Amino acid sequence: MQQFPCSEALGSFLRQHLSTFLVDLLEAESCRLIALGCATCRNGYQQEQQLRLACGALSLRRPRLRGAQQAPGEFLKLMRSRKSFHHVPYLFLSGLARREMGELRTYLQVDPDLWRSAEEPFWPRLDGWRAANLSSLVQHCLVLERLDFGPDHPQLLVALTIDREGTAQGLDARPGDAASSREWSELCHSLKERALPAPILVKGAAEVARSHWPQATPLEVS
Repeated sequence: MQQFPCSEALGSFLRQHLSTFLVDLLEAESCRLIALGCATCRNGYQQEQQLRLACGALSLRRPRLRGAQQAPGEFLKLMRSRKSFHHVPYLFLSGLARREMGELRTYLQVDPDLWRSAEEPFWPRLDGWRAANLSSLVQHCLVLERLDFGPDHPQLLVALTIDREGTAQGLDARPGDAASSREWSELCHSLKERALPAPILVKGAAEVARSHWPQATPLEVS
């Protein structure tokens, strides 16, 4: 398959703004998730709910509460409570490096010791996603699906390789659709050959990318 290398200008632009882009998404979606939790956290255990994001998937495991109604103001208190850490809602964003996980913890004001002491995290089981635990989530590829720079440029499958500091180190771009099994397999094989981490499919990230990077230089065809 022909490869479409990223222009130097676009590559620099993506690397410069990636961290802000991810943190902005974290904050917006975390607020929405907390609001949902405040509205639905009631007596008894309820089924886990998965929320698809522009850059990943958040899963909320609602706490098991007996004989108590949770008012909105009590939601974060419950998350910070050492006494009830078995019932703390697990908030994870799949596919983010530790730096962004730390941003989420700080934003939600979750006790770091409590976070580390929590039992086996709940990860969303989604087709095309790679299950991981917190200790191994140190680097990954972020794939922007169907990144479209206009009628004169093909839709592209773009993979950003992220290091453990959350910085974009590599950028791959190929023509096609991330939903195509053949193109997805070829991308995975190419990354594996270069000892790069496996990609994680991200639904809908292209729309968010365009809103963050409206002046991005189109990818150049070699």
